[in-house]
Amino acid sequence: MAGRPKSFDNDTAIDAFVEVFWSRGYEATSIDHLQAAVGIKRGSFYGAFGNKENAFIAAMERYVEEVTKLVVGDLEQNPDPRAGLSGLLRQVGAFMTSNKGRGCLLLSAICAPPELCPDHAKKLQSMAEYVMIRIAGKASLLVEQSDRKMRMDADAIRAYMTSVLFGLNAMAKAGVDTESILLAAETAADFIEQA
Repeated sequence: MAGRPKSFDNDTAIDAFVEVFWSRGYEATSIDHLQAAVGIKRGSFYGAFGNKENAFIAAMERYVEEVTKLVVGDLEQNPDPRAGLSGLLRQVGAFMTSNKGRGCLLLSAICAPPELCPDHAKKLQSMAEYVMIRIAGKASLLVEQSDRKMRMDADAIRAYMTSVLFGLNAMAKAGVDTESILLAAETAADFIEQA
């Protein structure tokens, strides 16, 4: 006996879940919030996603696919590692000022990781590593290709970039004004350009 046909689209639901988790955070999001965002009943939610944790991982995967990979894609495509890294900082600064004080969903999840089953925790960690590995690769390339004496080695550049990204995220989530966030990103980008 076939069940009732699904009355919603999974992709649309996952997009809605991204918005809910991004606005509320994992801990403050309930099944009721997720259901309301999609307009589905509890049984339909559980039938499609199983639980809140699965919905969160699906939302994180979508976010990484659509937002993070876009930002990192520009970094990877830039043949000049110095310009790629400084461009990433400017781009993240602009992004942080354009999303209503929500910061970055991925950086926020890394800062305050929700309690997830081991498989999901590992997936979240690999999403974070996706970004950090690319930054580390560009930092290594910058040190290798630099035509001047570097003030920092690749590990220091990676650590600096990471701290700036988390700092920009914290500024956005704290409601710091747009000008200050952009100034912080620009200052960090200038530092990389002169490293």
